[in-house]
Amino acid sequence: MILMILATLLAVFVLYLHFKFHKRFDEVLSGIPDGEYPMSDIYYIGFGFMELIHFDMNSKSARGKIKLISEIYGKQYGPYYFYILRGGQITFAIVLSVLMFLITGLSGNYKLVIAGLTVGGMMVWYLDEVLNDKINSRRDELLRDYPGMLSKLTLLVNAGVPIREAWVRVADDNEGLLYQEMRNTAMELSNGIQEIEVYKAFGERCSIKSLKKFSTMMIQNLQKGSNEVVIFLKDMSNEAWEEKKHEVKRKGEKASSKLIMPIGLIFLGVMILIIVPMFASLRF
Repeated sequence: MILMILATLLAVFVLYLHFKFHKRFDEVLSGIPDGEYPMSDIYYIGFGFMELIHFDMNSKSARGKIKLISEIYGKQYGPYYFYILRGGQITFAIVLSVLMFLITGLSGNYKLVIAGLTVGGMMVWYLDEVLNDKINSRRDELLRDYPGMLSKLTLLVNAGVPIREAWVRVADDNEGLLYQEMRNTAMELSNGIQEIEVYKAFGERCSIKSLKKFSTMMIQNLQKGSNEVVIFLKDMSNEAWEEKKHEVKRKGEKASSKLIMPIGLIFLGVMILIIVPMFASLRF
């Protein structure tokens, strides 16, 4: 009885959110890429709830998440996609809670409460994991191309090509996420933005330790007017290749450790298939 009352109250609340907000956020929802977020058509429920509670987009946790999201979508769109993420998570939490209480109240099976809470938690977790997978995939690709980019840049600068021209040539002659970021940087330079600001933005967009260090060193060389840029690039290139070797080794060890459990289970299954028929054929 109590669950049915809770379910009814929650259902009324969802209907209130629907009628009050289902047209309010059409512009926000229209910007979501197709297939990017599951069931995004109903995210206005979460957006409406966020508006009712005056959701703080400037809290410490919000700023941290926006910084991560900005790696994928850029600093300009970081707050927008964070808003979408939180709206989706709140929508799933509310809608699944209503369904959970309704089904549990009708069936009388209180174990469904645990199942409903688990499913709701998994959907909230899933949206975060989708984001984390994108961030990790992006970082891996940037890190993969980083040593090669440095080697190419070093060769050109060592041959007497000015660093700015070398940057443009490396960016234009190669494909990949890192080179696209370099092309974005070159475009900003051609638009008259100061080199220091452009390289700083490059480091922020790429947001991995090695590339941040690279952008910092580029800025320092510009500020000091250092003539040792070739030496700096060679040192960075050697360091990048060493890091790549260690990273490949770490990934190999990690992959091997992940195989231990499946191999163990397969071995156990084979042993069962062999031993059980042997014991079954014995006569005591």
